Order: sequence, then structure tokens, then C-alpha cells
Amino acid sequence: MMMTGAPLPHGADGIVPVEETSRLGADEINIAGAFDAQTGRFIHKAGSDAATLGHLVSSKRPDELFLSYRSEFDGLPEPLCALYAPAALPLLRDPEIHCPRKVLIRHECRLLDPVTPRTLDNANTPGDWQAANTP
Repeated sequence: MMMTGAPLPHGADGIVPVEETSRLGADEINIAGAFDAQTGRFIHKAGSDAATLGHLVSSKRPDELFLSYRSEFDGLPEPLCALYAPAALPLLRDPEIHCPRKVLIRHECRLLDPVTPRTLDNANTPGDWQAANTP
């Protein structure tokens, strides 16, 4: 198993998402019969998100506490792809707000539309995963 963003082992040419597998034993897994294992699928070159991150950094205004991308899924801020100014730290430590997304919403964070469609898609369930892989 590998974590998202980890470098591939030498010679690897594809990824099978854990959602497409089931464990057969301590050292064996089964790959779902319907899974299409294409060479290069789910592999992105290091720096391939440079345009997305570069746009975020170059768009930040000096007076802004936050800057985030707008989720294409629900229109809300994407707190894991956002910039937070040091002056925002007290707001992030507010004991009444436990969710970074809510901090961004409550403090009227400016939202950017993604540079590359679907680049910030998030899949937390098998259904999310299936939706993210539908063209």
C-alpha cells in the first residue's frame, strides 16, 4: 500500500486504488473484476499541480487573511488547498470553530475557481471514487 502523493517504486507503471481491492489473507489482495488497470492511470508527475498551486500563490493579496479554491462539488472553500496568513492564526485557534472550512466561510474567504477542472476532486467513499472517475 502507498499513501497518496508517495513516490512510486522503481518499475511501477500503474496504481490500483484500495477501493478496488479486498484482502484475501495477510499477504494477498484481490482486485475487483470490473477494475480497468490501465498503464499510467492515477499517476501524476511530480509538479503536475504546479499551475494550480502557482495560481493560488500569485493570486493572494497582501491584505487577505485567507485565499482558497472553490470546490466544484459544492461551491464551498477547499481548506486543504488554501493560503492562510500568519495573522489568521488566532481565528484558526477559535475553540468555537473546529473546522477549517467553517473558518474560511465565516471570515468571507475569497474563492478562486480551479485552473484545471476536477484537479481538487476528493473521494472519501466508493461512491465518491466512482463519481470522480466518470468523465
